Amino acid sequence: MLIQTQDFGIKKTEKMHINGYLKKKWAKFRLMVLPQADNISFLEKCCIDNLDNAHDFEPVISSRFAQVRKFMFKDRLYFYKKYISRDVFEPVKNLFRGDRAIRALKGNLLLSKNGFNAPRCVLTGKKGNNVFNVSEAVQGGIELNIFFWEEFPEDMNQIKTREKRDLCKLLGKLIGKMHAKGIAHGDLRWGNVMIVKAPLMANQIWFLDNERTSQYSSISQKKRIVNLVQMNLVSSSSITSTDRMRFYLSYLMENPTLVSQKKILAQKVLQKTAIRLARKAGYPAG
Repeated sequence: MLIQTQDFGIKKTEKMHINGYLKKKWAKFRLMVLPQADNISFLEKCCIDNLDNAHDFEPVISSRFAQVRKFMFKDRLYFYKKYISRDVFEPVKNLFRGDRAIRALKGNLLLSKNGFNAPRCVLTGKKGNNVFNVSEAVQGGIELNIFFWEEFPEDMNQIKTREKRDLCKLLGKLIGKMHAKGIAHGDLRWGNVMIVKAPLMANQIWFLDNERTSQYSSISQKKRIVNLVQMNLVSSSSITSTDRMRFYLSYLMENPTLVSQKKILAQKVLQKTAIRLARKAGYPAG
């Protein structure tokens, strides 16, 4: 589909690609951009060669394979994520499967299409090995691990205890729905789940870092267990074994075919969780 856009006073023919994103070239960058973000001020701010020169970009803690910054533009908060190659073969692999910024965009769109919340990516860019995307911040969003730490202390009252129990059930239900639709999240650790502090409804849970999030005709047992282990990797004393069971039972309600093997599945998840926690603590598993 071709549309006419006005860019810097020059009429250009742009190609629509990936659910309404414009595919274009700008300042030697190859971009995928939402039409409402296609303006010179925003592109100049985002299309940079060296993050060290972006003095109004505030660093955010991230993995060693990414550089993340946050910045304001017209009173709205955005996150800029630059992807660092994991190995020398990654540029070659990207020729066949798309770069990590494009895969993250597609993962976000996949979740949104299936009724889950994911941040809106407004721009992806590539210039040589410089690969990045820019997403809108989740307004009022708090990472799940921080939310639990702030909202549910060990000496919480009965109201907070009920809220915590409801949240565990809600999380189990959402992950269950995700798997029932054949979707495996690429990295379902607690830092990649956000909550908007409000009455806890399903539309208040957001899923981040969707670069490896994919949909299958049927999710494999391996990918199912990986996600369940990631959600179980919490050693907080405010989360009881009963809370974990509430999560699991809500998960099973969305996947009734697993009920007959629920004990075997739970054992595998617990075993792998114990191994992962032991590694994190620096102790040998077993």
